[in-house]
Formats: sequence, C-alpha cells, structure tokens
Amino acid sequence: RMERDSVPEELDDITRQLKQLEIEREAIKREDDKEKIALLDKEIAELREKENAFRARWENERQLVNKIQQNKQEMERLELIAKDAAKEVKMWGEPKRIGPYKPGERRIIHMTLRNDPEVETESDAEADANNCKMVEIRKINKN
Repeated sequence: RMERDSVPEELDDITRQLKQLEIEREAIKREDDKEKIALLDKEIAELREKENAFRARWENERQLVNKIQQNKQEMERLELIAKDAAKEVKMWGEPKRIGPYKPGERRIIHMTLRNDPEVETESDAEADANNCKMVEIRKINKN
C-alpha cells in the first residue's frame, strides 16, 4: 500500500527540478536578466507540462489499482457470505436465502459454491427494480 501511494521517483525528480528552476528564476529576477528569465520561464513551463502529464498518468494507474483492490475485497466478502450460508445449510439441512444481489454478485456466489457436492444454488426468477435477486442455497438430497 505504501508503495502504491508513494510518488514515483521520476515524478519526484521532475518536481525537484521545477523547484530548483523556480528558485533560480527568482534569483535572476533580482539581476534583471530578461533573456535568462524568459529562457527559465520556457523551461519551467515545459517541465510543468511534463510533470502534469506524468502526475495524471500516475493518478490514473493508482485509481485503477485501488479499484482492483476494492473489487477483490468485495469478491472475498461475497465468497465468505456464500461459504457461511452453505455451512449453515449443511449443518441444519434447511435452505437459506441470501441477498438481494446484482448479477455479478450472484455469479460470484454461484461460482463459489458450484463445486461443493453438498449444496446447490439458485437465483430467484424475479428481480427487483435494481435487477437484484435473492439466492437460495439448499442441501442436495442424496437418495
């Protein structure tokens, strides 16, 4: 997590260079060297543009990594819910209804329990206004 939130070294270097150039420009302003100031202004503008592009790309990558992490945590949460419900069904023999869940969430629940030989899952036929359905987990009768 720390590495993901830390500013990349290249971006840090660009920011450091910018600060150095800005300090240099302020010092030269006292000398009133307009040519040198114009040159530094141009260099600062180019470096600032490079910094902004690099920062935007880094922020996008960071957001993507955060989204992936959130999705992974949500999948793990749903898998745990499914396994806990299956455990109750096996213990008590009574079907258990969980939800309501969106289609992607239901898929995770069904996929989590598909290889469990003792239980089966089924989504309700009817969905609510948000396309969410309940999932029933029931013990497989072995006759």
